[in-house]
This record gives sequence, structure tokens and C-alpha cells, in this order.
Amino acid sequence: MTKSQKPVARRIPPTQLIISEDSKATLRARLDSEEGQRCLDELATVIAQWAAKAMPMELLEALGSREDLVTLNELWPDIVNAFFKAHSSLAPRK
Repeated sequence: MTKSQKPVARRIPPTQLIISEDSKATLRARLDSEEGQRCLDELATVIAQWAAKAMPMELLEALGSREDLVTLNELWPDIVNAFFKAHSSLAPRK
């Protein structure tokens, strides 16, 4: 490689997580329990609080004006993905 050539960054392939059917059943049973629902609600609260801090004020105002929460339901998957991307160890650090 000459001095004028830049090194090519090699991408690490994403990790593939495979969950067995037994594990899925166990997870589903836990999710269906009172404790599982409480944990899921706590996670949803953390994500919603983070999103409220990260969203532009105009978007927050639009979400607050909708009584049926259709917009929030449409955006929720993107909000959750953004939360995990922002908090993953693979995200660039500032």
C-alpha cells in the first residue's frame, strides 16, 4: 500500500442471535406474567422518556395533540430502534 492509499475499513458482520423454541416459550411465559409486564412497562417508560428528551419540540407537541395516539403508535418502532442504536456498544461515541 502506498502513502496515498487510505486503508479500507473492514466491516464486522452483524451478530446473528438465534433463540431456540424452548427459550421463546420461556420468554413468552415470563412476558405474560405480572413481573414480565412490569419489566416491559419499565423499559417502555425509559424509552419514552429518552425519546421525549431527544425529539424536536414540534413533534412532541403534535404527539400531545392526538387523543388516539395514532402517530405515536406509528413512530414507536422507530423510537425503539433509535433508542437501542443510541445506546448500543456499536454506536459511535461522542
